[in-house]
Amino acid sequence: SADFWFRLENAKGILVTLYNLNGSVTFTPSAQMLRNTVASEQQRQTLLLLARVFIIMATRTGREFAPKMLKRAEECYRDALDEDKCRHNYSRMAVSATQLAALYQVFPEKEDRVKSNSAREHAAQYAAQGARAGNDATHNAIAQIVAMVHDDIARAYPAPAA
Repeated sequence: SADFWFRLENAKGILVTLYNLNGSVTFTPSAQMLRNTVASEQQRQTLLLLARVFIIMATRTGREFAPKMLKRAEECYRDALDEDKCRHNYSRMAVSATQLAALYQVFPEKEDRVKSNSAREHAAQYAAQGARAGNDATHNAIAQIVAMVHDDIARAYPAPAA
């Protein structure tokens, strides 16, 4: 049991450090655009992993500690949802809202059940918006970044004259 908690706390610490590192490193201007997509995606994935760690911790602790861990998981899911909203990624918004709705089902308060229903409705709306939009903004941003990086490489390493 002590080994389990040691490993879980260690995993949580590593994920928090990774999240903070992704947000604090500075890059050159051309790499900054790539970083904006890649690092934010890494931060989002880190938030989702942290939420899972907090949920695992909540299932293994007493009643006085579990609500705190569930609230931390809620914060992680909300932050991931906010990141999805910034990128207008409707399919991910739908997934994040669904995860949040499922988490609210675990909370004991009646108001949390209302939040769960609201999050579930938002998930359906986001899924519908994603279907109408066709392409998510993230795919377009990645295509632009790939083209920009390709152009930077072509300028840095021009083809030899024939």
